[in-house]
Amino acid sequence: LGSQVYYSFSLNYLLKLCFFDSDYSVFEESEIVHRYKKSMVVHIRSMSRIVNIHKHGKSAFRLKNKGKEFMCAGKVSMKERYGGRQGIGYILDGEQIIMETGNVVSMGDIELPEYSRDEGVWTISCNDGIKDLYSVVQYDPIRIKIFDSGNCQMTLNRVVLSTNRTVILYY
Repeated sequence: LGSQVYYSFSLNYLLKLCFFDSDYSVFEESEIVHRYKKSMVVHIRSMSRIVNIHKHGKSAFRLKNKGKEFMCAGKVSMKERYGGRQGIGYILDGEQIIMETGNVVSMGDIELPEYSRDEGVWTISCNDGIKDLYSVVQYDPIRIKIFDSGNCQMTLNRVVLSTNRTVILYY
C-alpha cells in the first residue's frame, strides 16, 4: 500500500525560482505553516494540488505507466462515526478521498484537522457533527521545507492506483 517517504535535495537558484517563484506565490497562504528567517514550511493536502503547483512540463508527483498511476497525496487515518471501522485514505483532490479498500469518500463526509500556527500542532475536531460520517484519527499532509540556500526537505505519502482509480495496488 502507500508509504511515507522522506527526501532531501538541493535546487540551484534558477530551479528554485522556477518551482516556487521568487516570493513563493505558488503556495496559498493556508498552505504556509511557518516562515522562518531563512526557510519556510509548507503543507499540501492533496495529489491534485501538488501537481498543480508544479505544472512545469512533466510532474514528478504523478505518473501513469502500464495500467498503474503512481502518485503522492495527503494521507488520512479515519474511523467511521457509527460503525467504528477504521481505514486509511489518500486525498486525491478537494472533493474525494480514496480508501485503501478502493471505496471513495466525499470530502464533505469528514472534517480535516486545521493547523494552529500559534501552538504548532494540528487540531483534530472532536465535535460529534451529524454531517460528518468519519472522524479523523491521524492526518499526514505532503510536507515541504524550503531553505533560502536551495536545500529542500520533503515528506510525502506514496500510493499506486489502477489507472481507473478503483483499486490501490501494491508496489
